[in-house]
Amino acid sequence: MSLTFLIFRKLVAKPTLSNSMSEGALSGFTGGLLVTGKAIRGLALAPFNPEKYIFIISSAVIDLGINSARSVV
Repeated sequence: MSLTFLIFRKLVAKPTLSNSMSEGALSGFTGGLLVTGKAIRGLALAPFNPEKYIFIISSAVIDLGINSARSVV
């Protein structure tokens, strides 16, 4: 996904519900499967332009959810 944004520099992710849901699902899937969902999560949260502490808190809560779901399995 990040390679797409590097190649097509004018492509912009819009902060819509469908984009955030699909990018969140992709982040959760890769986070649960490969344990690396942070980069995709950053791409999903960036269009909303959150303040630093909101970004960190959101990312930490998402990580907690992913790790909790993974610990059940």
